[in-house]
Amino acid sequence: MIKKLIPLLSVFFVFGCASPQDIIKVTSIEKNIDWLWGKQVVTKEINGLTVAVKFERTHKRFMVFDVEILNNKDSKITISPTDFKMKPIVDSGLYHYGMNALDPEDLLLALDKKISRNKAAQSNAEMTSLILNTAAATADIAMTMSKKDTPEKSRERDESRKELSYSTQSNINYKYAKGDQLQQQREYYATSLLRKTTLYKGESIRGYIYIPKNTEFNPFQLILNLAPGELRFNFKQESIPAYHNYSSEQPGSWYP
Repeated sequence: MIKKLIPLLSVFFVFGCASPQDIIKVTSIEKNIDWLWGKQVVTKEINGLTVAVKFERTHKRFMVFDVEILNNKDSKITISPTDFKMKPIVDSGLYHYGMNALDPEDLLLALDKKISRNKAAQSNAEMTSLILNTAAATADIAMTMSKKDTPEKSRERDESRKELSYSTQSNINYKYAKGDQLQQQREYYATSLLRKTTLYKGESIRGYIYIPKNTEFNPFQLILNLAPGELRFNFKQESIPAYHNYSSEQPGSWYP
């Protein structure tokens, strides 16, 4: 048995070992920087608007920025994350239009579709379970009345019914767990993302914007189009191998 397992384990170690992704460290290169819980915060003003931007984290294929906007002027203004984008500071022509921020409404719509499909899958799983278990019970009753039935066959049928019940119920449970997860995701994004909002004087809004990562944008600008003007926040990014210890002040030092 061990001799048979060794080749299989060898294949696993060759093809089955996942490598950790590099850590993307994003740092502001602005002159006026404040700090909040270990994060850099840059605040700028334009046309009666005060805007604070903080790089929060990377999430899958996105960079996440925390943006807060306060309207100090007498007139109202409508804020939309679809008017925000990221561009390299040095424009080589390849990325002239930059990368636009994710539209929260598109994301929420996609989640609504997944939730709807999952609800249908829940109903189908429950109906399938009912049909299969009913058929198994009917067949068992018919076999019990047969002269060919034996205690051994009865035990085998009982085990088969238990396996069928476990399998179908597990599928139902999975669908419900997935539904709960999707609902939680939707609630999180609906309340945490910066969504299109009209601000009157003295009102503010704060939320996350998601912009696709691009390591070739270095350094880069986060551009907020706040008609009739725009604000630009300058950043640099650094890719840090996950296997290497890192300290900007003490290179090579060890951290747990």
